[in-house]
Amino acid sequence: MQGRFKRDGSASAEPEPRGGTDRGSSPQHAQNPGPAEVGASGGQSARSGAKPKAPATTPAATPPSTPGPGPRVALRNWRISTRLVSLLALPVVAATSLGALRINQSMDDIQQLDNMKLLTEMTRQATELSVALQKERDLSAGPLSHGATSSDYTVKGVRDATDVAKKHFLAGTQDIEDATAKGQLSGVRDSLVGIAGELIKLNQIRNDAYNDPRNSMQTVEAYHRLVSQLLALSQDMAEATSNPDMIQRTRALTAFSTAKEYASVQRAVIAAALPEQPKTFGTLSENDRLYASSAQESQDSEINGFKTIYGSGYADLLKPIEGPNPTIESADKYARRVLAGPDGLKTQAKQSYKDWVDEDTTKIDKMSTIETTLLGEMEQKARQLRNESESEAIISGALILLVLGVSLVGAFVVARSMIRSLRRLQDTATRVAQDRLPELVKQLSESDPQDVDTSVESVGVHSRDEIGQV
Repeated sequence: MQGRFKRDGSASAEPEPRGGTDRGSSPQHAQNPGPAEVGASGGQSARSGAKPKAPATTPAATPPSTPGPGPRVALRNWRISTRLVSLLALPVVAATSLGALRINQSMDDIQQLDNMKLLTEMTRQATELSVALQKERDLSAGPLSHGATSSDYTVKGVRDATDVAKKHFLAGTQDIEDATAKGQLSGVRDSLVGIAGELIKLNQIRNDAYNDPRNSMQTVEAYHRLVSQLLALSQDMAEATSNPDMIQRTRALTAFSTAKEYASVQRAVIAAALPEQPKTFGTLSENDRLYASSAQESQDSEINGFKTIYGSGYADLLKPIEGPNPTIESADKYARRVLAGPDGLKTQAKQSYKDWVDEDTTKIDKMSTIETTLLGEMEQKARQLRNESESEAIISGALILLVLGVSLVGAFVVARSMIRSLRRLQDTATRVAQDRLPELVKQLSESDPQDVDTSVESVGVHSRDEIGQV
């Protein structure tokens, strides 16, 4: 019975061991007989007529699964061209962002310089108004101190000129209001509001002008406050730009205009003290004398400050008032002697306020010319700075476009070179896998291997990089 099972194996229920042979069972198998042998010796399956139960077998080990390519959006699944574009996009975007910030800064500078140009024009109008106020104060001092009324042509003429300058100034403030509505020049607007508030008081100042001939300083000081606020407007130009040269010019203009205002104060005080006809010495109160003397000292201080701020070249600029000019020298000498002491007026030759005003106006007019020159230099500098900022913005934009163009062209050339090699490698590998290799295998199976051409076809990529090596 047992020999029959071994010959044909038809009744054996034990499967052949995996990877085993027909040379016999192992010692372990002999010591631990399987269920089929037990059934055969005991005859249990034959007696019961039931099929023998299959032995428990160890399932075959599942080979490790090969990971798939993953989702399409995974970085490793991107096309080479897409990766190159992404790689180059980072520095390009960074460079573009920095360039855009630089251009935006240039545009902000241009806007600031536009505001500065607006302030320069506003400063010119403020200067013209201050000149009109100075003339009104000084030229009306003599007539009003000696009984003239506001309808007198000498008074009405200068007041009408001031009203015209005031109208132009207030009209120019509308541009500042428009800029303030855009969130700019808020500090300048505050200054203009203060000036407008003081200009409202002009009618009251005129009504009380030189009512007390022995106390002219009240009227002179009231005008002085208006002029000082107008001159301080030029300081606001420093807020429109951080250019050191422009700030220096602004400070120089303010210093010189202030010196001119103090010279005008002296003209007004002395004119109010002198008579209409050169028959008497006139009367200069001590308060008025001290006030005018202080203005004289302030004038000298502001001139020295102007020289320091303006730097080299001030000598040529100040030559009209510091050079040899008999009229100006005579007026300066007269003012210093009159204001030197309580009786200074009586130590000088008798003259009328008209003679004094005519003589001293020569100096004031020369100073006005210098003031206009300084304003012109500021306007020219403002235009120059704006043109430079505009040119810089254009150059920056052109350079950014040039860099981006070169980067994109270079990236395209490099990417095209790599992609061409990779595509040739891909096409060759596909052709070998799908055509060449199956054909070669078929030829080897049908022919003598020595008769089969097994040479390797060159891919055609002869570079020394990794692609060429592959």
